[in-house]
Amino acid sequence: MRTGAVFFGLCAVMWGLKLLQSDPVISVGPQGIYDRRLSTDWIPWDAIRAIKPLQFWMSSYYRLEIDPEASARIHWTKRARFTSWLNIMFGRRYWISGAELSGGFPALAEAIGRSRPDR
Repeated sequence: MRTGAVFFGLCAVMWGLKLLQSDPVISVGPQGIYDRRLSTDWIPWDAIRAIKPLQFWMSSYYRLEIDPEASARIHWTKRARFTSWLNIMFGRRYWISGAELSGGFPALAEAIGRSRPDR
């Protein structure tokens, strides 16, 4: 019982900290994509080899395939490095979710479509 209380107490603290963050989770612009869950700086469009919308169960995502040389220059968060390592069988791709975004995935898709240079 104590273990459950500690676990759910920590989850409540983490959730509360997310509520206090007022910065945007994702910004999309001419310079690229900034997702504070993935990196501490912008991911430039020229570093993104491919970006593909995917749906898994009831959630929609964008899968980013990053150029390996450019990836070495990007300051990834610990979370992004860990999930990339878990996804090694898929080619070290990164995932962007519409969760936690006002407007959700449709707003993210519209921003990417508007800002991404033609390839």
